[in-house]
Order: sequence, then structure tokens, then C-alpha cells
Amino acid sequence: MKQGVLSRLEKLSGSLFASVGALCLSLGLLLGPGLGALYAANPVDLDLEVTFSGSLSVSVDGLNYSTRAFSAGSNALIVPSSATVVNDGGLTETWELSVSTVSGGGDWALQTTTVTPPDVDQYAFQALFTSSATSLSNEPGSWSSGCPSSATASDWNNYASIVSSAPTVYTSGLYADPISVGGASGLPDMNSGVQNGDMLPFSSGTGGLGTKGLCARIYMPIGTAFVGTPQVIKLTVTAAPGN
Repeated sequence: MKQGVLSRLEKLSGSLFASVGALCLSLGLLLGPGLGALYAANPVDLDLEVTFSGSLSVSVDGLNYSTRAFSAGSNALIVPSSATVVNDGGLTETWELSVSTVSGGGDWALQTTTVTPPDVDQYAFQALFTSSATSLSNEPGSWSSGCPSSATASDWNNYASIVSSAPTVYTSGLYADPISVGGASGLPDMNSGVQNGDMLPFSSGTGGLGTKGLCARIYMPIGTAFVGTPQVIKLTVTAAPGN
């Protein structure tokens, strides 16, 4: 009697498990491999993860290398015509300035002060970023060829402009001529807080964003042992990541 009851229970439980298994299989075939199909939703979202692939880049007068030649005598102050610096990459960046003497006789030594005139085979170097909207028709009276003139303009003494051999970031307090010319100035695009010194990409808009004029002044040595031998002084503008 007991064996008969147990046999009937086993058959019943086997049939139940088989029915449940068939139901699960049917659901699996209907729903497919995606569990998400178990949950209806409206609307649904698709996330697209995009990484910007731009690069840091800067150009001077549209080039990555430019040369200018001139001559002067004892302790003369020379200001070449202005150059145009552009952030032609796709990223916000800062600009660093450094200077070096790369060739010519004994290579003049860089002096990092203009308080005293440079000695024999020494020179001092200054640089200022200016408004990119400067032109011969709107430049201040004490300027010439887009830059503060070598002797009459006070800009070189009023604003921190001494360039050293170590790359140093251009900010509102260094290498910046704040004088407004043509609706713009030599201040960086971002000139306060932690972003002070940031230059936006040139393609980001109008109003002088991403571009500045660049002026330099060289304080010549009192004399040289290499008369007639050109000295190549290299001013380097380096693009570094923005803040």
C-alpha cells in the first residue's frame, strides 16, 4: 500500500518538474538571451562614450619655426616687429616661454635682469603678449610695428617680461601687456583663478580668442669677442595642458 502511494507521488512530482522545465524553456525561447526583455520601458536610453582626440599645438606667424635677422651695437635695445601666436590645436592650453642662444661663436650668455646693462657677450631678453587686434592704424603712440617701442614705451618696465632659459607659463601677471588695443588686450583668454593663463582654441570664437601678438626686446651686450659672427637667439613658445 505504502509503495503504491509513493510510486504515485513520484510520478506526480516528476510530471510537475517536467511542466515547470517546459515552461522555463518556452519563456527562454520567447525572450531570447537578453534579460532586459523581461522589463518593458518607455523611453529607453543609449549611452555613447566619446573621447576628444585633439592635440596641443601652437604656431607663430602660421609656422612652427620662424627666423628674423637684425644688427645693433653696444647695449642697444632692439624690438623686432610683432609676431602672431595662435592656439591652432583643438584643446585649451597654456603657453610657456623660454629663450636660449643656440649658435654663434662662444654663444652669448643670458642675463635675467635689465636693471644693469649686459656685460661682454651677455644679453637680456624680454617678451610681452599684446592684443591680436593691433595694427599700424590703431597702435598707441609709443608703439611701433605692432609693439611697444624699444626706448619710449614704458610697457617693458611696467609689466613683468624677463624671459629665462626655463619654460615659464604666460599669465596675467607675466608676459602680459594689459593695454587694450582694437577691443582686445595682451591678457590670456582666462586671466583669473586657477585657469589664469589658459588660451582657448582659435576656432572657439571671435574677439581674439586663442591668438595674441607677441613682442620681444633684446638688450644687447656692451661688447663682444665675436664681431661679425651672428648669434642665434631662440625664443621658444611651448603649448602645455590647460588648467
